Amino acid sequence: MVRMSDILKKAKERKAEGKKRGTSAEIPEEQPQSQLPESLPPQRPQAEPKQPSPTVEKETEKEKPETEEKIEAQSKSETKISYSEPKQPSPTVEKETEKEKPETEEKIEAQSKSETKISYSALGGLRLLNEEESIKLYRDTISSVKDVYDKAETDQEVAAESENITIHVEKLVNQQCLGNNNILNLINLPTDSDFIYTHVVNVCILSVEIGLGLEYDKAQLVELGTIAVVHDIGMVKFRDLYKLPRKLSEHEYKRIKRHPEIGAEILEKFKGIYKKAISVVYQEHERVDGSGYPRGLRNGAINEYTKIIGVADVYEALTHSRPHRVKNYAPESLKQIINMKNSFEKKILKVLLERIGCPFSFGTYVKLNSREKGKIVKRNIKFPFRPIVEITYDSNGQMREKTKTIDLTKCPALYIAGFLKSEEI
Repeated sequence: MVRMSDILKKAKERKAEGKKRGTSAEIPEEQPQSQLPESLPPQRPQAEPKQPSPTVEKETEKEKPETEEKIEAQSKSETKISYSEPKQPSPTVEKETEKEKPETEEKIEAQSKSETKISYSALGGLRLLNEEESIKLYRDTISSVKDVYDKAETDQEVAAESENITIHVEKLVNQQCLGNNNILNLINLPTDSDFIYTHVVNVCILSVEIGLGLEYDKAQLVELGTIAVVHDIGMVKFRDLYKLPRKLSEHEYKRIKRHPEIGAEILEKFKGIYKKAISVVYQEHERVDGSGYPRGLRNGAINEYTKIIGVADVYEALTHSRPHRVKNYAPESLKQIINMKNSFEKKILKVLLERIGCPFSFGTYVKLNSREKGKIVKRNIKFPFRPIVEITYDSNGQMREKTKTIDLTKCPALYIAGFLKSEEI
């Protein structure tokens, strides 16, 4: 027979064992990760936001577009430009930009690199003419001018002849751009009985020389030279006056002063480049101080071509004979122009003095302190008082069998002692 006490005792023991089991189930022992059962799924690590794995980065690099790779290659090849300077283009971009420059821009750059701002490419690989060839070009230009002026006098059509003038002027411009000193020397050749043709060609040469000093480009020089050639075309209506072997009367002078207006009227029948010549020819005797005619215009109202042709016209006229007077020599002519300095623009007058007549012009006969005699054949712009002289007579006054050339910049003991007239040689 089972006792009640035994049953209670066993119940207490079972109860105690159940408590022990419940406690161990509530707080299990921590087991190392390696001892986790294989059946449990592996825990996924939490991805860190905004930080892609190395694998993803490599894949992204591979997937970069081709244009991005080119930009990176350009930026890596540039070692002098900092990456923090985004506004500066890479050298590759700069080179591509240079290739894309328009042709006109390339010509302008080429002109600015040469001494006279004229590129040799613009001159088409032309060569310098020798003295004989230069004289022929000069004579041909005078002949083409004569054709135009003679037809203009009788109001004939001059289209073909005027184009011929432009062709010859361009040839003269090419030679002056190339530094052919023979061209400037030609203005000292003797003139024919009707001086007007030679006068306008000489003014053309002088004007182009001034234009070179003002850094005009070739197109401007051809335009300037062509206009200079026709600047006195109105004089064809006054041949009876300018050929008189005496000074004009007041009435005659008033008549001939109309030649700029007449010239402008004649040019209205011309085409092309000559249309621009109309206003220049009309203003050719205007002066910057208002002392000129026909309208007494002042500085700002006068075309720059007019200012250049105006001073070239005066210098040429003073240094050449006219039916009523003998010529003045370069130094005397320059003195007269300097006395009229308020009539001319300073920068143009400065170029005239530097490139043409300061102080010794081409073809001027001089005597050296060694008593040798000769003529000036080339100027030294940097040393205007020490030109290059061709000696034709020795210190005893005897003509040399063979001329010699002296560069006074290389002979410090020699200098120009005086000027001579052609008959004193």
